[in-house]
Amino acid sequence: MLAFTAVLTAFYVGRQLVMVFSGEPRTSAAAHAEESPAVMTGPLVALAALSILGGVLNLPKFGEHDPATWVHGLRNFLSTALPVEGHGLIEANVAFPSAAFAFLALMFAYFFYRNAYRSAHDQDPLEGLGGLYRALSKKWYLDDLYDFFIVRPYETMAQVIARGFDQGGIDLVANSLGDLAREIAVGFSGFQRGLVRAYALVMFLGVVALLAWFQLAGPR
Repeated sequence: MLAFTAVLTAFYVGRQLVMVFSGEPRTSAAAHAEESPAVMTGPLVALAALSILGGVLNLPKFGEHDPATWVHGLRNFLSTALPVEGHGLIEANVAFPSAAFAFLALMFAYFFYRNAYRSAHDQDPLEGLGGLYRALSKKWYLDDLYDFFIVRPYETMAQVIARGFDQGGIDLVANSLGDLAREIAVGFSGFQRGLVRAYALVMFLGVVALLAWFQLAGPR
């Protein structure tokens, strides 16, 4: 299964390389694209070199032909920090066939796609597979299923809660209280006219009302 995955990965990478670096530009942006500056390409080159170096460090020692005495440099280099149990990090009966199959898949992708994307109107040769190609291009419709069974019900539930409970419940009560407070304030604002004689008249009427109440409610 791992070897099959390596083959599929190599085929996919080969397809991407052909699509990106061969044929005519398929968009106006691609037609006017320029190489990235050294500040971006430099770190990528350094990372590639370090990747190659890391692979070389893990190769058996040169000159030691006995598999039982092969020493993996990378394992020994990191052994104090990352102890590894076992007799080796490279399984030759798995690694070399997988690498060979991956290389063949890469070459097959190149010869299969080298004439497929010469212009923006060319189609993928795999479209001849029909339903299988559509299923693969749609990632087995997993995104569609996730959208149908998870995203849409969640959005619907969120809309119901937002409109029914939030806007129709909490917001309605809060806004109603605010409207009531505003109407009360507007009603009392009529007493604030800024005229001293009006305030004096109100105080006089208040005093008269209090005296009348005391007179009527006093001891009998």
